[in-house]
Amino acid sequence: MIIYTGTLTSENLFLMPVILLLLLVSSTIWGGMLNIIFMFSRDASIIMNILDTPMTLFSGTRVPVSSFPQWAKIVSLIFPLTYCINLIRFVFSFQKSGEGWLTNLAGLIICLIVMIVISLILVK
Repeated sequence: MIIYTGTLTSENLFLMPVILLLLLVSSTIWGGMLNIIFMFSRDASIIMNILDTPMTLFSGTRVPVSSFPQWAKIVSLIFPLTYCINLIRFVFSFQKSGEGWLTNLAGLIICLIVMIVISLILVK
């Protein structure tokens, strides 16, 4: 699809490993936090449904966050996948506006730091 739409450029090839690394780090931290939360539960599937399913809904994977109502936009800010998807859309020029990539990167870093702190508190 990327080749067909013509969005594959030399800049994208350079940024693809960076985006992949951000996505891997984000998913590792998110998964680590979920596993720590699972230690306190007898039924991990309910917690998975409460935390992971809304992430796929509110992060903009199916419907862009820009079309959400204001309350859903606020909910989407707590999930790291929102920032990763915005960065991927920027890299592949699916998101035409160039502004906001630094804001998304900063939001992702803040979100990851908060999840690490929550994980450390729960482990102790």
